[in-house]
Amino acid sequence: MIPDDQFAQASRPPIVLTSEDRERLLSLKDVAMEKTPEVARFLLEELERADVVSPSAVIASPLVRMGSEVKFIDYATDRIEQVRLVYPEQADESRGWVSVLTPIGSALLGLGPGQSIECYFAGRKTLRLGVLDIRQPSDGWVGEAPRQYGADVATGNGTARS
Repeated sequence: MIPDDQFAQASRPPIVLTSEDRERLLSLKDVAMEKTPEVARFLLEELERADVVSPSAVIASPLVRMGSEVKFIDYATDRIEQVRLVYPEQADESRGWVSVLTPIGSALLGLGPGQSIECYFAGRKTLRLGVLDIRQPSDGWVGEAPRQYGADVATGNGTARS
């Protein structure tokens, strides 16, 4: 059983979601609760606390939304990574496409550049992620597999790998 105050203990910045993303994600609720109840519960809490706006209001905004390519730092490992946030049926680890129903995917959703989040999932380390950059499919990235970065944060050295 997940303690009621578990997610409240985490550092959670304000987030913004489009009404379309929120509705589609809410429609995954039952499947998500069966497969990954802890992540589903966290995601539902995020959907409830998010500021919801029309899709046209965020077209030019740098927010992590479905389909976004996100460059972020994992503060626990000091590694910079880049993933594309997708729905579960599109997830493909070999392409760097991460499902919103994973701890990392649900944590990044709705954040903007410079925002960080800390959250705990039982049986896992505490996630501490910071968003560095966001690209949207409308920015010219259409289905191209994102690169993952193996960079040392202290030096900035690293190489992209596909």
